[in-house]
Amino acid sequence: MDNSEDQPTERLERGWRGSAPIPRPQPVEEHTLDLPIAERPDARPVPYPPPAWGPQPGYGQRPPEYQPHGYGPPPPPQPRRRRRKWPWVLLTMLALTVACCCGCAGLIKPYFDQYPATVVQSATVPGFSADTDRTAADLADEVADQVGTGQWDELSFTLQRKDGKGQVALGGATKFVTDPDQALGDALNRVTGLLKLNGVADADPGPMGGHQRCGSGTALKKTVAVCGWADHGSIAVGVFTGRTPAEAADAMRTIRPVIIARG
Repeated sequence: MDNSEDQPTERLERGWRGSAPIPRPQPVEEHTLDLPIAERPDARPVPYPPPAWGPQPGYGQRPPEYQPHGYGPPPPPQPRRRRRKWPWVLLTMLALTVACCCGCAGLIKPYFDQYPATVVQSATVPGFSADTDRTAADLADEVADQVGTGQWDELSFTLQRKDGKGQVALGGATKFVTDPDQALGDALNRVTGLLKLNGVADADPGPMGGHQRCGSGTALKKTVAVCGWADHGSIAVGVFTGRTPAEAADAMRTIRPVIIARG
C-alpha cells in the first residue's frame, strides 16, 4: 500500500494531465516599442481610406471639394457673352453699297452729261464768220461721210467757217458713243486716205471733255491741220487751213462748245 501514498506527490511533479491543457502566457519581447511599426510583433497594417473624390485630379489641379479657408465653393463658370456682330455687318454692307453706288455713278455720269447732244449750225463762233466756199463745203461733206457709221440714232452735220488765218471745214455726227476713244481712232483712220493724215497726237479736249487728237494732212491743195473730237454724244473731224496742229486744237476748243448743245 506504500504505492498509494506516493501517487499525489508524483502527480504534482508530473503536472496536470486533464482533458484540456492549461493556457500559458506567451513570452513578451522586451524593448519592442523601439522597433519600427512594421517590425513590431503586434503591428497590423492600417488601411487608408479611399479618396472621396474618385480618380486623382491631374497635375496642378485641385480636387472638386477643395475649399479655401474662409471662402465658399467657387462659383460655376458663367457663359461668355457673345458680342453682337450684326451692327458691324450692317455697317460693312452699307459702306460697300455706298461705294458701289458712287462707283457706278462715277462711271455712268459722263453718259448722262454728254448724251444726248444736238448741233446748232447757225451759232456764232467768236472770231469766225460764215464761209460759203463750195470747195470747203464739199470737203466737209466728204469728212462727214467718213465719220458717220449709219447708227440708228445718228444725225450727220457739216460746218464751214473762216477767219483771218484760213478756213475751217468740219464734218461729224451726233449719236450715242459707247467708247469715244475707240470711235475717234476709227474715224481718223477712215479719213487718213482722204486727207493724207500723219503725226496724230492727243490734245486737250477742253471743258467739254471726251477725247481730242490732232495731226497734219493735205487738202484743198494745201497743207492743213486736222483735229477731231469724240465724246458719248458726238464725234467730228475738222480741217483747218493756215494753222498748225496746235493752233487747230485751240480753234477746235473754241468752236465745239458753241455748236454742241447737250441735254
